[in-house]
Amino acid sequence: MKIIHLRDQYLRVSFVYFLLKGFRKYEHFVACREIIPVDTILYPYKNILKTSPFFAPFLFLDKLLTVKLGFSARLINDWWSYYFLLRKEKNIGILHAHMGTQGYYAIKLSKKLNIPLIVTFYGSDMSDVPKLPGWRDRYHLLFEHASQIVVEGQFMKSRMVELGCEQEKVSVVKIGVPLDHLQFRERNSWSEGEVLKILMCANFYPKKGYLTALKAIKIMADRGDKLEVVIIGEGPQKVDILNLIERLELGHVVSLIGKRSLDEIYTLSTSFHLFFHPSETAPDGGSEGGAPTIIIEMQALGLPVVSTTHADIPNIIPPENHFLAAEGDPKGLVAQFDKLKSIPDWGSISARGKAFVVKEHSNERCSGVMEEIYSRFIVE
Repeated sequence: MKIIHLRDQYLRVSFVYFLLKGFRKYEHFVACREIIPVDTILYPYKNILKTSPFFAPFLFLDKLLTVKLGFSARLINDWWSYYFLLRKEKNIGILHAHMGTQGYYAIKLSKKLNIPLIVTFYGSDMSDVPKLPGWRDRYHLLFEHASQIVVEGQFMKSRMVELGCEQEKVSVVKIGVPLDHLQFRERNSWSEGEVLKILMCANFYPKKGYLTALKAIKIMADRGDKLEVVIIGEGPQKVDILNLIERLELGHVVSLIGKRSLDEIYTLSTSFHLFFHPSETAPDGGSEGGAPTIIIEMQALGLPVVSTTHADIPNIIPPENHFLAAEGDPKGLVAQFDKLKSIPDWGSISARGKAFVVKEHSNERCSGVMEEIYSRFIVE
C-alpha cells in the first residue's frame, strides 16, 4: 500500500524528511511539481515522483501571480498535473498533503482519485494564511473534506478548532528527529569569567525574534558579560538585523555566518554552551504555529535552550529545563540567561533534554503515530 506525500517543491524542509525516514510501514512517495537540486543532496530520498514538464507553464504562472504579483491564491489550481502523475499508480491508500494550502489544492485530486486526504499544518499556514482574502472559506472546505488534520502540538490543535475544524478531526503528531544522526555531548557548565558562547539558528523572519534577541544581548554586553554569539541563517529580515547590530554596537559580539547544512549545524553546535531561540508573534500576527524543530535537535545534541513561551515551545522542552521568557521581552530573556548561569550542573540539563527528545520526539516513534492514523483510513 502506498502513501503519497504532496509537496509543491521537493522537499524544502527537514521535518518532512525526518518523518519520511522514520516510517516502517507502507511504501512512501513524494509527489511534487518542482525539484530544487540542492534539496536532493540535503534530503536524499529515492521515491520521488515529479509532474510532467508539460505542466511547467502553470507552475510559472503560479509563481508569477502569487510570489511576484502578490495574489493570495492560485488562479489556476493545476490539481490535474498531480492527477496525470498518479492516475496509473496502483494501491495508493492515502494522499498526505504537507501544509494547509497544499491540502486545499489537493481536494479535487482526492475526489477524482477517490483516495482519503490527510493534511498536516505546520505554522504559517495556520497563523498567516487565514488572514489572506478567501482562505478561511477555503479552509472550511478543506476541513469538511479532509479525513484528518494533523498538527504538532496542543497549541496548534486549539488554533485549528478556532479556525473551524471539528476537534475530533485534529490529531497531534509531534515533530520527530533522527536520533542516530545527532551525537549527544554533555555540556560543561559555564564558569564565571568565561566567554558565554551562544548559538542561534533560524531563517530571518520577524517571528524568530532576532531583534528582541539582539536587545537582550545588548543588555548583557553593556553590563560587562563576555559573549560570543553566532547566528546561522538567511532571510528577508537580514538588513534589519544587520542595521540593529550596527546601531547597538554589537559587531564585536555577534557574527552572521549564513546558511549551513544540517551536518554543519550539528558540528558547529559542539563549540557552544547553549542555544538561543526567542520566537515571538510577529507584528503581522505571524507565528511558529507549533515549535521550531531546531530546538528539539539542539536538545538531542546536549545544548541547554533559552527561549520563550511562544506557541508550543513549552511543550517540546522538559519543564525542569524551562528557561523561557515571555514573548518580546529582552529583560525577561536576560533573566533566563542569569537563571541558567546560576545552575552549577549543566550536565543534568543536557541529560534531561536528551532523555525528553528520545521519549517524545524520535522520528521512528512520531512516524509510527502517523502510520497509525493512516491505518484508520486505508481501505484494503
